[in-house]
Amino acid sequence: MSSNPASSVDRRNGGFSLVEVTMSIGIVSFAFVALFALLPVGMTQFREAMDSSVKTQIIQRVVADAQQTDFDLLRAKPTEIRYFDDQGTDLGAEPHSNSIYTVEVVVQAATQIPAQKASSSENLVTVQIRIANDPARAPSPFDEKSTLAISRHVALIARNKHG
Repeated sequence: MSSNPASSVDRRNGGFSLVEVTMSIGIVSFAFVALFALLPVGMTQFREAMDSSVKTQIIQRVVADAQQTDFDLLRAKPTEIRYFDDQGTDLGAEPHSNSIYTVEVVVQAATQIPAQKASSSENLVTVQIRIANDPARAPSPFDEKSTLAISRHVALIARNKHG
């Protein structure tokens, strides 16, 4: 019986050694640990981006509603509290189980003209919008003692005179 030396060499080099397999598992494990460490940061950034996007939609909706309201009615409008869900859908003036955002809309009829600090205009109102991310629906989310993060936004709306 003669043994072929070439066939024994091929059999020995045909697979991976235990050391090579262990090294590759270690490298892959190190990469996965690094990727998993980035997941919480990525999820936080995603949540903040979604929150910012929904707040922008809410602001656009509130300002559009104010612009479409008759100017004299808008000037006489009292402070309004509205509730919105996580998609930015208006849930109305009553607290709702799905509400995530509490929005306070304050209309100031006596508005100073931005370029002229000393004068005000009867044809201009300031709409102040405050948004609280308030999933627990605190009784007073806009109170000075509240620990909620409040976004503040201002829009100036002018009377549209026809003809």
